[in-house]
Amino acid sequence: MLKCLFMVAIAVAAPAGCKSKPQEEAKVEAGPASASAPSATSPIKSASAPASGEINPGTIMEKLEMEAMHRPTANPSVEVVFDAITKKLNIVLEDKKQVAGWTIGARFCQKAVTKSSVHVVVCEFTDGPSAAKGLETASSTNKYLKRREVLLRRSTTLSIHPTAETKQAEADAKKIKDAFNAL
Repeated sequence: MLKCLFMVAIAVAAPAGCKSKPQEEAKVEAGPASASAPSATSPIKSASAPASGEINPGTIMEKLEMEAMHRPTANPSVEVVFDAITKKLNIVLEDKKQVAGWTIGARFCQKAVTKSSVHVVVCEFTDGPSAAKGLETASSTNKYLKRREVLLRRSTTLSIHPTAETKQAEADAKKIKDAFNAL
């Protein structure tokens, strides 16, 4: 509800701050377009794109849908990792949802949270070297996310981030790490 109100406020306020200019004047102020600058219609290059290497511009939801439709045959897959956590460890995973994989070069990522507030993100890559690069990219943000660890297993990464400073969260994080490394 609050998000909707915010979007309405922006939609109402944005035109009020803009002055209408004749088109010729606007062209002069903008200057010549750079030949190397991407246009609004040029495809987005992404490591997570389908085999053609391109994702057509669109909404974030369309990009997520594209990732879901073009998942690699990662080993282990998101489902295998989540099953190991829920079935072997008896740790409940809540709030499962797809998250943007293209930010780290992944082809598909899914996130879940344990009852003890351990956030886990499993990302699938096309191969081991791609996953190693994704691990490096994801790990570079660790200076901002304290107590987060990113692990690599063949063509899959797992980010473990206990947000609660409790013994249960720490214990769950360790069990999840051990289970992932055993896959």
